[in-house]
Amino acid sequence: MYATVGIKMEFNNVPDLTWSSFKFLAAIRAFNGMQNLKTLSLVFAKPYKTYSHPSPAPRYGPLPANLRSMSIEKLTLDGFHGPLPRWDLPQLQIIISTNRIESQQLPLLSFPANLSEFNQVKYIDMVKFGLQGPIALGLCLSLQYLRLSKNHFNAGIPPDWTAYKLEVFDY
Repeated sequence: MYATVGIKMEFNNVPDLTWSSFKFLAAIRAFNGMQNLKTLSLVFAKPYKTYSHPSPAPRYGPLPANLRSMSIEKLTLDGFHGPLPRWDLPQLQIIISTNRIESQQLPLLSFPANLSEFNQVKYIDMVKFGLQGPIALGLCLSLQYLRLSKNHFNAGIPPDWTAYKLEVFDY
C-alpha cells in the first residue's frame, strides 16, 4: 500500500478553514484504517504551521500521532520542513529525503536521536537536509546505504562504524 500526502494545513492561533485544510484533515483521518501501510511519501506536507510571538517566523509541527505507529517500511520526506518527528516505526527500512535545502537561512534540523532504535533501517539518504549535531546510529546494524553529505554535523565519524555493513557511505 502506498500513500502520498501533499496538502498543507496552517494555523495562526486559529484553525485554517480553507478547502485545502479540510482536504488535509480528511487525508489524515483516512490513515486511521491503514495499519498495513508500507510506503509513506510526505510530498511538501507541512502538517501544521504555528507562529511564535513576537517573531513572525513559522515553525512546522510534528506529524499527527496516528501516523506514528503504523507498519511503514519506507518513508520519503520530500519538501518536509521543521523538526524531525520522534517516530515509532519499528518496521522502517528506508528513509529518503529529497529536500536538497539550498538556503543557509533555513533552520537546521537535529539528527533524530531515536533513529538508533530502528534496527531494520537499511537505507538512509538525507543529503543536504540541513541536519546538525552528532550522528547516533546506535542499533542500525542492518544499515547498508548511508548518504548524509552536505549537512552540518559537529562531530566526526563515530568510532563504532566498523560494525555496520555499509555498501555506500557518503559523509
